[in-house]
Amino acid sequence: MAKKPPEKRLKNILRKYLSSGTTIGPEIKGPKIDFGFRFAFPKGKDRQGRPMGRPFSLVKEKKWDYFEISSPTTISPDHVKIMDSMKENKRKQFFSDLIKVFNLKGLLYDIDIPNKRFAVIDIYFLEDNKDISKNEFYRIMRNIFGTIVYTVTLIQEYCAGPGDISPSRKLDPSLYV
Repeated sequence: MAKKPPEKRLKNILRKYLSSGTTIGPEIKGPKIDFGFRFAFPKGKDRQGRPMGRPFSLVKEKKWDYFEISSPTTISPDHVKIMDSMKENKRKQFFSDLIKVFNLKGLLYDIDIPNKRFAVIDIYFLEDNKDISKNEFYRIMRNIFGTIVYTVTLIQEYCAGPGDISPSRKLDPSLYV
């Protein structure tokens, strides 16, 4: 039996991992891309029947010896309005705190301040003749997802009026999907 090329083998392994814990969307294709997937993580619905998953993408470009997993977040229009009314030093402090979170979690990021959006990114370097384990793969996605949930909480705290946030109040990370 002929051995599959490494990229095809990796693509099949990752697709199999994605099929068990995510909602897979369309593949990402392009002349520079070996393979890519769009998906939502985690799989499932909340108590109100809304999808729980956040949008993610996984891309392996031809020139890379790694693949990249990312998840974008756009700050809600209501929170953008509040942020636009903040003093500049408070807005700068928010984005500084956001960067600190990403650095503490060991993640990469792409922040688009004028458009009030950001992406959280992690990369996995490929090793010769070694597959990524399902545990390693899901650890990456849980780290990204948990970081986004934390940043949503941070956004809500920065945008809250006096007395709006209490420890018992349930925060809704789906506001930013």
